[in-house]
Amino acid sequence: MVLSAANGKTSKEGWVGLGGQLLVLFLHDDNNNGGAGTTADTYLQSTKLKHSVSSASTISGRAQSTISICAFLFFVTLLLFALSASDPSPASAAVRQVHIPRRWLAQKKPYASALAGAGSRSSFALQGMGTLFRRGNRAMSELVVAHVSEDSQSDHLRWFLRTLHRSGATARADVVFLFPQLTPQLKSVILQENEYFAKLLGRNSSNPAKVSSFNSTLFRNKPNGQPLWGGRGGDEEGGSEGLSWGSVVGFESGELDPEDTLAGFLDKVPIQLRRWACYRMLLGRVRRNFKHVMLIKVKDAVVTGDAFARIRNRKSGDTVWVADHVVLGGTRAARHLSDVVLTEIVRASMQRKGKTPHHDSQILSHLAKSNGSILSKKKVKATLSTDLVPPNSIIPFPPNHGIQQIICSSPADRSVYKDC
Repeated sequence: MVLSAANGKTSKEGWVGLGGQLLVLFLHDDNNNGGAGTTADTYLQSTKLKHSVSSASTISGRAQSTISICAFLFFVTLLLFALSASDPSPASAAVRQVHIPRRWLAQKKPYASALAGAGSRSSFALQGMGTLFRRGNRAMSELVVAHVSEDSQSDHLRWFLRTLHRSGATARADVVFLFPQLTPQLKSVILQENEYFAKLLGRNSSNPAKVSSFNSTLFRNKPNGQPLWGGRGGDEEGGSEGLSWGSVVGFESGELDPEDTLAGFLDKVPIQLRRWACYRMLLGRVRRNFKHVMLIKVKDAVVTGDAFARIRNRKSGDTVWVADHVVLGGTRAARHLSDVVLTEIVRASMQRKGKTPHHDSQILSHLAKSNGSILSKKKVKATLSTDLVPPNSIIPFPPNHGIQQIICSSPADRSVYKDC
């Protein structure tokens, strides 16, 4: 190699060439250079090993960090799920408690505490949802579902519940109110009317002659079975007095329709339309508990008589009758009707390109006039009937002046109702 470096090359070039050849030898010629090549190779392998160890350490560190973050998020999610699934805290439970006037608790009459729906029972109406305003003392076969629209006033709700109590309907039926939102003002009206009813029933029971305009004999039914709403257990003291009454409960639309079924099809979903999704959920849960149901709007009508009289003894549970302001019929049929009405609302909204139809009366009328062809898949018959409801049992709101005079006709009534 020294000779080749000296042939025709300068000394400097020779040393450079020599250095390059030596470098090549050190790197590649293990057989000719023995220990020197091994040393270079060992050095390079050591360097590569260090880089590999460093890279592995970096990757391992990142992996550990990622695993730690994932584990932390998993345990946080698990903790939040456990907290949400557990019983509500005393603070949150207190918010849901129905306020019971202190004067009810002071009464010694057995029916007073039972009518209030107080005690150790849950304030929830059903399966952790809704509000229990008053728990009845027997199982009922009839159900009144009344929806409160966004523009309903306190007077609408007050007169609806007052006439409903006085009509005797709550001796045979439970009452469910459906709200877009349950405000403290509306809750106060329901509790006050329940209090008036408790006083009215109590005074009339002890001395029927005092209240001539209220027929307490309608409430003298033998308690039969446990009521559906609220907590189970507890003594139903009202039965010892020979009196029976239904429960009064309320749900917000968001509880029965948490996904807001129509929101994807309409710009704005009023309770007038959303109620059909709520009916479907509610009637599905209580389908085995009630034989007949009435769907009615609080703002449009008041109940002054026995609206179930003409269908109570009918055997068919697959028929619904549609009249002004009210749908009345078998619980199963009303549930299937809700499904069909909901589908028709979606169909109409798509044809109107998302514009909200403000009323569903046209859909109900169309279903009834179709002779049940639209409902045939559900095996439900819808009948449009103008004479379904017995005369004077349901009248338009506001009630005429004569009804108000009758309610406030006797001194006993005037002593019960503060607005007489």
